[in-house]
Amino acid sequence: MIHASRSLRLLTALLCTLPALPAQDAPKPAPELQKLAPLLGNWTGAGKMNEPGGVSTSWSGRGTYRWALDGFWLREDFAIQFEGDPVPIVKHGYLGWDGENKRYVHLVVSSNGNAELHRLVLGDDGSMQTLSLHDHGMSYAQRAIFAVKGDELTHSLELLMPTGPSLAMVDGKFTRGGEAFAGAFDTAAFMGAQPEAALAKLARSAGAYDVKGQIVMGPGIPPMQMKGVDTLRPVFGGMVLHVHTDGVAEGMPGKYACEVFWAHDTLRGCLVGHVVSNMGEVMTMEARWAADGKLVGMASALWMGQPLVQRTLMEFDARGALSAAVAHALLGTAAPYESFRATYTKQG
Repeated sequence: MIHASRSLRLLTALLCTLPALPAQDAPKPAPELQKLAPLLGNWTGAGKMNEPGGVSTSWSGRGTYRWALDGFWLREDFAIQFEGDPVPIVKHGYLGWDGENKRYVHLVVSSNGNAELHRLVLGDDGSMQTLSLHDHGMSYAQRAIFAVKGDELTHSLELLMPTGPSLAMVDGKFTRGGEAFAGAFDTAAFMGAQPEAALAKLARSAGAYDVKGQIVMGPGIPPMQMKGVDTLRPVFGGMVLHVHTDGVAEGMPGKYACEVFWAHDTLRGCLVGHVVSNMGEVMTMEARWAADGKLVGMASALWMGQPLVQRTLMEFDARGALSAAVAHALLGTAAPYESFRATYTKQG
C-alpha cells in the first residue's frame, strides 16, 4: 500500500508495494530527468503499420507528454486510431530515472492488456530506444525507437521473429502541436480483448479502501505507523487493474502518492504489477493465486546497494474485497523479518 521514502525500490504491500528509507528531507527529482524534457508537449501524427504477410495499415494518432508525480516522471498518454478499426489503442506510460540501478526506464500500459517496464537507452542524437521480449502465441523480440528533433518526433518499431529477417512493423512521424490528450482509461479493450482469469479475479477487489498498518524499514528497526487510501479500478475494458495510493507515514515528510498497474504477463505466465511513485521509486512484482485464496507476490531488487527479496501475502474476503496484507523480507545477509502489515476497509 503506502510508504513515504527516499530511494528504496521495494518494500511493502502487494497492491502498492512501496519502500521506506529513514530520511527527514523529501527526495527531489533527479537532474537526469531533464534529458527527457524534449518530449514535453502535445503531438499529432500518422504512419503505417506493417504486419507479417505483407498487410499494411494506415494510422493516425495524438498524444501528450507532461510531468507527473511531483516531477519524478514524464507521463505519456497517446491514442492511435487504425484505419478500419472503430476502437483506438490507448497507451499510458511513465518515463523516468531509476536511481538505484542508474538507468532510464519506461513503464507503459495499453488497452490491449500489455503492462511492461523497459530499460530506456538514450542516444546522443536525441533518440530513445527500448528492447523487449514478448510472447503472444509466438515469441519475438521488439525494438522501439523514438527520436526528437526540434518539433518533430519519429517513431519506429521493429520485430525479430523466431525465423526469417526482422520486420519493420511501425513507421510514423509526429509534429508538436494540437490539443492536449488527458488519457482515456475508459477506452474499450483493443480488438475486443478479454482479461485473463487471474486478472479478472483480482479485479473483484475494485473500490476505495482505508488502509492502516505499519512498516519496518530494516531488521531491528521499530515499526512505523502509516495510513492512507488505496483506490482500485479496472481500466481498458478490464485488461488492466489500476491502483492509486495516497498516504502518509509517521515521521516522514510530505504525502505519498503512487500508481500501480496490474496485468497478465504472457511471457511470465502470471500477474505482474508495475509501480511508480512521487518519491522516484520504480519496481515490478510477480503474483500468483494460492490454493487457499491468497495472492502471493514475489519481488527482488536493490536497496541502497544491498539485495532485497520480499514475499507479500494479500488476503480477500468472500466477496473478493481486500482485507489484509503482510510482507516478509530478506535484506542483504540479515535474518528474515516482517516488513509490512496492514488492514484494508472498503469504503461505502
